[in-house]
Amino acid sequence: MDVNKPTIIFTTFWDALKIVSNGGFLCGKSVVRFLEGESSVLSIALAKPKGDKFYKIPKLDFFCPSWEMLKVYKKGRDWDVYTKQYRDILIKNKQMIAQWVDNLENRVYILCCWENTVEGAKCHRSLVYDALRLSKRTKDSANYLYRHGDKAVFHKEEQLFAILEYFENEQVEHGMNIRQMSNLPLETISSLINSGVPPSRELLQSTLEYSQEEIDQLFWELTDDL
Repeated sequence: MDVNKPTIIFTTFWDALKIVSNGGFLCGKSVVRFLEGESSVLSIALAKPKGDKFYKIPKLDFFCPSWEMLKVYKKGRDWDVYTKQYRDILIKNKQMIAQWVDNLENRVYILCCWENTVEGAKCHRSLVYDALRLSKRTKDSANYLYRHGDKAVFHKEEQLFAILEYFENEQVEHGMNIRQMSNLPLETISSLINSGVPPSRELLQSTLEYSQEEIDQLFWELTDDL
């Protein structure tokens, strides 16, 4: 991921707010963290879930389908027809979309909609994701990350963040107990994990009493689901 570019995440409303509350997310085997005020949650859906926390989310109209399209799709579930109609909307709005991408600051933008797509459900945000990351006009303008919005995956991600919070804000030496390192920046923790120095699997297993299977799940299988 290019840290000098804005990052656009595509996910559900609920996952978007959890990412913001976590102050970070996983990208591959790396932990990406952002400070409060360095992210923007934006709706690309026609409607929002009930509640003040969702009501305040701004909407990007040029990414929204039409009510008629949605009505026809829910009646017949013809994704091919829906896809063609939605791509026509993207083509119609391509100048506004390109201008929006060009004006993005180097921060995290979370574009959200409704569907958890982990089990094959369809959502137009996947079409937006493909359009932006494949278009010659926009593919190099940002980092693009698609998330299914699956609650089970986020709970596993939350577990990993909880483990990382055991670190303290100080230089670490090989073999230091991970309970002594609770506030080390996540970027540093990520590099430590990937370079093989603490926190090692052995330290996690001996200090936190995780089984090898649980450690594999927390550190590696987790990121394969995102």
